Amino acid sequence: MNDRASRLFNCCTGFAEPKWSAYVALQIGGCVDHQGETEGGVTYQRAEFFTVYGVVMDGDVRMVEAITDIHTVSLINALDVARELSTLSGLTLKVCPRLFA
Repeated sequence: MNDRASRLFNCCTGFAEPKWSAYVALQIGGCVDHQGETEGGVTYQRAEFFTVYGVVMDGDVRMVEAITDIHTVSLINALDVARELSTLSGLTLKVCPRLFA
């Protein structure tokens, strides 16, 4: 595993780049760790780290799959990684609406 893979794809099996065609967009959201259990969709004020998700549509159902966790409390640094993934994938980056709730 190289540094790029561990930074960009640390939630993907084998740190492998995902099949981007499976996603309709990317989304970044704030997360909190509760003794090994992750709570996603928190505001940036509560966030302990951020996750970039691939957004999957299954009919009318919207689901997300984690692509990478960004272990920083800096939203600016997290957005830098998210923008890199957006550029790499060609997918639009969206911000979880709850991030600024």
